[in-house]
Amino acid sequence: MFADVLAAGLRAVPGVRVAGHRPACDPQLAGFLGGARPDVVTVEVEQLAGRLATHVGDWRRVVPNARFAALTGSSDTELAAEAAHAGLDVWIPKESSTERLVSLVRLAWHGHAWYPPSLLAAVFTRWRSADLRRVQPFDSLSERENEVLRAVVSGAGAPEIAVRLRLSRHTVRTHMRNIFKKLDVHSGLELVKLARAAGIEPGAPAEFTPPPRKE
Repeated sequence: MFADVLAAGLRAVPGVRVAGHRPACDPQLAGFLGGARPDVVTVEVEQLAGRLATHVGDWRRVVPNARFAALTGSSDTELAAEAAHAGLDVWIPKESSTERLVSLVRLAWHGHAWYPPSLLAAVFTRWRSADLRRVQPFDSLSERENEVLRAVVSGAGAPEIAVRLRLSRHTVRTHMRNIFKKLDVHSGLELVKLARAAGIEPGAPAEFTPPPRKE
């Protein structure tokens, strides 16, 4: 079973704990996630094609700080677009080496996003169509939320944003949840694309001063 291969690879990484694995369609999965409180949830998306947004939305209410990644052997562009729209920030191909699998999970853990270049056109086409039908209330964001947004657009993940803005990671994640809700987006990829389209400029690293090192 592929999930066992991924779990074995992750268990070998220092500092990583594998909470377990369940079928994506398991009706008890939300309860399991609520008890385990994982940082990253990998989802075998083929099992939920056409229903991803509903399921991921249910899980996110239980583990709002978790990152979601698609674990798949598919290269279907429609499935990729659905996954990204549902809030799965990272696409993990099953044919990847164990080292690559672990790297992509770490990418999700640190708040970054990645989809294969061959699938990005379909992802952005779907979002572009959706954007034409809605107006995003960027002016509803607070000053701090705008700072976090610009940092995300510059490519920073939650740990780096916390250092740049001298905030706790928990506070950064709270701001991210608020931004997602106000802008009605479901993933980091969608957020960055929307912000770029609206002319939001990335926050330059020079704008942020890290806290002094303790002697």
